[in-house]
Parts: sequence; structure tokens; C-alpha cells
Amino acid sequence: MHFRVRDLSAERCVWSVPPIDTVPVKLRCRMLAVRAFNANHAMVGEELTEGGKLASAVALLFADPHAAYLHVHFATDNRYAARVERFPLPEPLRPHQP
Repeated sequence: MHFRVRDLSAERCVWSVPPIDTVPVKLRCRMLAVRAFNANHAMVGEELTEGGKLASAVALLFADPHAAYLHVHFATDNRYAARVERFPLPEPLRPHQP
């Protein structure tokens, strides 16, 4: 399972979109509240985690097949920090067999 974090700077500028499976630096040193939402925008799970362990929390919440996307908030003041989306990688090309 791969993911992409779109923080506020990524929403404003295409050049700030972090690479796949990477947690932005500004999220790594804060306590975070991560909430999972389904396709109908209903909350289906939540985790409280240190920023350095965000990737583990993402994997845990995305293990639920109903989780469509995640919202990350700073735990101390509940300010919105980022949206995390599943990022499917294309399947590798297979050689054509005649």
C-alpha cells in the first residue's frame, strides 16, 4: 500500500507535493491526530501518533478497506495539517507473448 501526503503547501503549489510514501518534514516533529474517512465522508477510524510514526499509522488505518482517505490534524490544537490518499502504483509491464 502506497500513500501520498498533501499538506497545505502542496495544496497551494504543485512544486511542494512530496514524493510517494514520504512524510513532510514539518509533520515529523509534532503529535498528530489521524482520522480515516470512507467514500461517504463518514469517519471510520482514528489514531493518535507521533509525526515520526505517521507512516505506520497510515498503514494501519488504510488496512481497513472502507478507509478512502485520511485527514491529519495537529493534536495539540486540532488544526488541519494534511490529507493522505491511497496511491496505487501501476502494475509492471509484462512481456508480450505471441
